[in-house]
This record gives sequence, structure tokens and C-alpha cells, in this order.
Amino acid sequence: MKTFYSILLVILLFSCTKDTTNQTSNGTYPITLVKYKNVVIPVKMFTSSGEITDTQTLNKYVVDNKTIDYINSDSSHLNYNKIVFLDNDSVQLVSPSGYKYGLRYTNNTNDLFKFYYSTSVYDSTYIKSTVRKIFAFDTTNVIVNGILKTYIVDGIGRGNYQNLNIPITWLKYKNINGSSSYLMANNEYSNNYTSTLGGTQSVVVWQITNSFK
Repeated sequence: MKTFYSILLVILLFSCTKDTTNQTSNGTYPITLVKYKNVVIPVKMFTSSGEITDTQTLNKYVVDNKTIDYINSDSSHLNYNKIVFLDNDSVQLVSPSGYKYGLRYTNNTNDLFKFYYSTSVYDSTYIKSTVRKIFAFDTTNVIVNGILKTYIVDGIGRGNYQNLNIPITWLKYKNINGSSSYLMANNEYSNNYTSTLGGTQSVVVWQITNSFK
């Protein structure tokens, strides 16, 4: 899964090898899920005063169909038509054109899947980045050959091996100096980030949720 973390992050597209099993409580691997719908979530806006609920203000940021079509195309690099769980920690995310992104994943809670590249190790540069703070899920811990390693989360899914929802979230972040930045990821906005906003800072949040079964 390749994200648009502005220019803050470069992901290398290859994965490591380790022992896996071929069984899950939900069936036998590989497990294939196919996208069957997408839902556009109403736009949200946050400032230092909290969430903006004024309809007139929010209507300025309503997403048009052209933008939605782009997000749901190959061009966004965040859209997938198929998910294939190869084993208990390897997955392929397949784009509309058939390109396969090979990732690892963790599923340490009941409904949260975290996808990551085995080369995306958490480091001091990423710790300081806006990306880490503004999205809800930034890291996942994995034991590799007896060693605990922390990887950068490239995206998330909510659900299980039969039904899974993957968000496509894009944000417009307005800085105090008036400049704006755009970020996109298969992740969710972190509500904790709202409390860090000050002055004229604001965040506009758009999201499409793609559902697979």
C-alpha cells in the first residue's frame, strides 16, 4: 500500500521472509476479499476551538465527483479492488489495474489490521513528522527472530477476514503562516491532533471507506 505522506516518507517496495502458518480461525489461506462498495464520509473540519459543525462553512469543502473518481482510481495509489491474505502476516493489496502491493500486517486486536512494509522501520526522522501526529495509527510492533521491532504503519483496515473496511483519508492542513499542506493515507484522522491546533491552524478531513468481502 503506497501512501501520499506528502514528501515526508519514501517507502521501498520489497518484503522480508519469516516463518508463517497457513491456518486461521476464519479459514485456510490464502483468503481473498473483493471490494463491493465505497462510502463517502461527510467532510469534517477542526480548529483550535474544536470541530466545526456550521453547515455553511463545511459546504465550502464538499468533495466533487471528479475528486472522488480520482481517489477511486489507480492514480491515487491508495485504492484497491482486492485483498489477498497469503498467510498470518503477509498480504497483497491489488489495484484496479492489477498491480499487487506486497506488505506485512498485524492483527493484534479484534478488528484492527495494520499494514506495513518490512523496510519501513520507525526512526527519529519519522518521530518528528506531522504524519505521525495527524493520523491515528502510526506504528506497529513485531517480534522478528526474537527481537522486538517497530515499523511505520502504511495503512489500516477494520473488520475481519470475511469483511474488511479500508479508509482513504485525505487532509488539508493549514499552518499558522497561512500556507497549506495536503496529506493522504489509508488511515484515520487522529482526534488527539485537534488539541494541538493553535491560532489560525485548521484541518479539513475527507474520507472514503472501501468495503471488501
